[in-house]
Amino acid sequence: NRVKSDVNAVALPDGIQAPIVSGSSLDFRTTYHIQSDKKVGLFFGVVSQRKGIVALLESLNYLSASAVNELTLVVAGKPPKTESEKIGRMITEAHESTVQIVWLNHFIPDSEVGDLFALSDFVLVPYQGHIGSSNVLVLAAAAGKPVLGSNDGLVGRQIRERRLGLAVDSSDPRVLAGGIEQCIKSDYSGY
Repeated sequence: NRVKSDVNAVALPDGIQAPIVSGSSLDFRTTYHIQSDKKVGLFFGVVSQRKGIVALLESLNYLSASAVNELTLVVAGKPPKTESEKIGRMITEAHESTVQIVWLNHFIPDSEVGDLFALSDFVLVPYQGHIGSSNVLVLAAAAGKPVLGSNDGLVGRQIRERRLGLAVDSSDPRVLAGGIEQCIKSDYSGY
């Protein structure tokens, strides 16, 4: 609205339905050797720099030793071809030097989406310079999972106004790491 005075942009609610949970989230923990006492942060969707994967992976270097031991990061989705090599290398390096990372480097069918959100303790939406909304944010809200996301644009506004979790400056890896630490330590029941 600030860019063009003759246009009135409005946010419309998304008609997305809550993901169906089949109950295989325990099987998922077993299959990928995720200990029951670990907190699971879910990064879901397109695994790209624009969606914040680079800042997220960089933020892992700023986590405390206790947070590193308490966290498993599940990255569910594929990167664009133009970023595939760089992101693949960064995920491998982060997994070897910081936290346990489970990367599901493929399209996630609808039948598995609910289980991934059920498995997670919080959902990461660290979009970079994104002014619109997010289907991942809506899926997290529908699943009752708190989010750690960007404080920019509509995503940040929805997080703050709807009390969906934490909205932080996701472009700063140190700030993002602080948000991850807060998500690991917090009980978000009834957020």
